[in-house]
Amino acid sequence: MQKWNRKFTLEIEVPPSAQSPLGFLAPVQTLTLASPLTVEFSIDRRMNTHLNTASFKLYNLSRAHREQIFKDFNNPSSTQAIRFSAGYAPDTDATTQLPVIFNGTWTYAASVRDRSDWITEIEAMEGVESAATSFTAKTVAPGLDLKTIITGLASSMKGITGTAIGDIFATPPQRGQVLFGNTYELINQYTRGQCSIQGGVLVVLGQGQSLAPIVTRIDSDTGLLGTPRRAEMYMEVETLFEPRLIPGQAVDLFSTTAPQYNGTYQIYGLTHTGVISDSVAGDLRTSLRLLYGISEIKNNNVPVASL
Repeated sequence: MQKWNRKFTLEIEVPPSAQSPLGFLAPVQTLTLASPLTVEFSIDRRMNTHLNTASFKLYNLSRAHREQIFKDFNNPSSTQAIRFSAGYAPDTDATTQLPVIFNGTWTYAASVRDRSDWITEIEAMEGVESAATSFTAKTVAPGLDLKTIITGLASSMKGITGTAIGDIFATPPQRGQVLFGNTYELINQYTRGQCSIQGGVLVVLGQGQSLAPIVTRIDSDTGLLGTPRRAEMYMEVETLFEPRLIPGQAVDLFSTTAPQYNGTYQIYGLTHTGVISDSVAGDLRTSLRLLYGISEIKNNNVPVASL
């Protein structure tokens, strides 16, 4: 994959630009911002119950767009979507479909002037509605396997479109279960904290399991930067921006400077940081945390099932 000609598209739901007779009930509209605008961003995604987060800085938007993109931290009831796609586009093809690397809701936005630039800052989280607003009150029959229970809970969560559930569960409970409380917290309890929301999919993976890989090798030819570092139970790896990587995926690490760490790992977490601009130069990197110490990736094809 070539790693030049960076491009991005940010789609964000905003209030209508014109006053509507419906007032605060006025339907939102989708605003699309894209290259050649300048964006600076940081996106953090992990394989645990921690919700994925993102922050964006957009430079020199029009006054109308700056006024539309505003939200106070004290307005949590307003849930409007934001989707960020980024990657590398061939020079000969301006219609290339960019990978979606964040899909959530924005929780705060404001614009400030810094010298000659207007900077619009946006904070966002993934799975806010799914995790915070879902509630379950029901009973399940004795002997029902936990995978079925988890799938049933996920199907009731707003914004969850599919599941990827591996084989991490023990013997099904022999007594009936009463499920009462926040749905995401119930799933967290049943999976022992091994669940996460990735792009609208509830992912539950056990040790040695992974999602079907898209990028299978990380080395100097594919963008590996520097020497991988071991940090307790993780391998810390930095690469040129790689938008196709996702948490839970299996990758092959190959380093010529630290060959003792070469092998297959599961991506536990990743952070995309940098700048995409047609007018300003800047770094654009992906930092990976790979699970260290798993001797075998025994299942690299846990499928995604639609709900």
